[in-house]
Amino acid sequence: MIIDESFIAQLTFCAPAWWGLCSVNDRARLDAFLRRTKRCEYCSEDIATISDMFSAPDQSLFKRTLNNEQHVLQPLLPDKTNCVPVDKTDI
Repeated sequence: MIIDESFIAQLTFCAPAWWGLCSVNDRARLDAFLRRTKRCEYCSEDIATISDMFSAPDQSLFKRTLNNEQHVLQPLLPDKTNCVPVDKTDI
């Protein structure tokens, strides 16, 4: 395969630096690029979408921030008793 796991690993490694700056249109273009590479058999079909690959580490980082009482952003977060869980798929 032309696009192998090492390329995907490099892409996901640097994603936290730029993923938040991408617009919805940019994300759609990245997903379309990955779909084309799958269709042309440049990468395997079992690779997740770009959005799925990048949202999982982002959610993991946010959960670690919420659960770490010593984190520098902790004073800026709302109280845990007042938080209502939100399903991101509804947004």
